[in-house]
Amino acid sequence: MMMKLQRKHVHLSLFMTVSLNMLGATQVAHAENNDASIHSGVAFNSLASIQIQCFPGENELPVNQVITDELTQQAASKVAEERVAALSQLAAAVPIDVAIRQEIIQKALQDADPRVRGQAVYVLAQQNCADSMLLLEQALDDSELSVRLMALDGLMDNDRSIALLKNALKDDEQAVRELAAVKLESFSQATEIVK
Repeated sequence: MMMKLQRKHVHLSLFMTVSLNMLGATQVAHAENNDASIHSGVAFNSLASIQIQCFPGENELPVNQVITDELTQQAASKVAEERVAALSQLAAAVPIDVAIRQEIIQKALQDADPRVRGQAVYVLAQQNCADSMLLLEQALDDSELSVRLMALDGLMDNDRSIALLKNALKDDEQAVRELAAVKLESFSQATEIVK
């Protein structure tokens, strides 16, 4: 599944690729943990009550109704991989109405499947939405590894993000700690280049 998504995307950030690779390496264990957490009631969707508001971007494309209908239908699929694929397309500029985009992302943030929630977090970080930093911070508290990794990937080089990344260095999951360290190092190198 991960390879299929990578072929569909022309542009993946370095951190997105690292996140997907880490997820691929832990997918079997994650699936087992997910089943156990669902049955025990331990799973925690930190995004369940978040309401988002997105705005048109500077380079908004004219709405294409055919693409809008296709993405809306794919995002409503009963198959999680289809919902993830629809969200992946929203990470890039697509010619759909901002209200429809917001509706798709909002629903995905509340999805029972953590892969869908994680992709929704990543997509939201790419959009012009209010309180996206607050949402990323909230997503870092999600019980699912994939959601936390995507939240880390969405953090930009600013003081609040750096504080969140430093806090993520204490996460129970090694993959989260490693990605936080990689991003902190990247931000540090970028700062050195500017100086």
